[in-house]
Amino acid sequence: MGISKNVSDTVQLIYPAACKLTDNNPVFDTAQVALETGWLAKKVGNYNLAGMKAGKNWTGLKVLWTTTEIAKNVAELAQLKKSLPEIISIENRPDGTFKIHCKDWFMDFHDVQDFLEHHSTLLHSDNFKPALQFVNDPIKYVEAIQDKSICKYSYATDPNYVKTMTAIIKMVENAIVILKL
Repeated sequence: MGISKNVSDTVQLIYPAACKLTDNNPVFDTAQVALETGWLAKKVGNYNLAGMKAGKNWTGLKVLWTTTEIAKNVAELAQLKKSLPEIISIENRPDGTFKIHCKDWFMDFHDVQDFLEHHSTLLHSDNFKPALQFVNDPIKYVEAIQDKSICKYSYATDPNYVKTMTAIIKMVENAIVILKL
């Protein structure tokens, strides 16, 4: 079974760079970039390859970017309304959640390695550090960073994040074998 050029290009760019980091999972890193960029078809700024937001304490490069957020309830919606610089539209969904089309500040980076190092720092922060016990299994790791009984926060707001990432992880693992990386 072959792989597409987009998959090949993404894996060849990200996986070797992610392998240079310690205490991370390069398959997860590559899959996260694939998810966030559509296999490098789109990215935030120059080198924000995982949609990392610029918090109030971020002093590096940043860019105001259009994004979508999911609020699970009215309380989360109210919190997002206060924190987002611009709300474009809000959609009430049949399941009681809210889809918010908005603009928010995102980090930007100098190059791929700079991005990967900052992303690794986020994943090693106190918010997600408990999930590191699963870092050697990218699928269990994805489940753990979404599980609030393990981590302080969920990594992503998308309710299908684990399912989507699981499929992408399998594609990345297949590409690594085909490309002999």
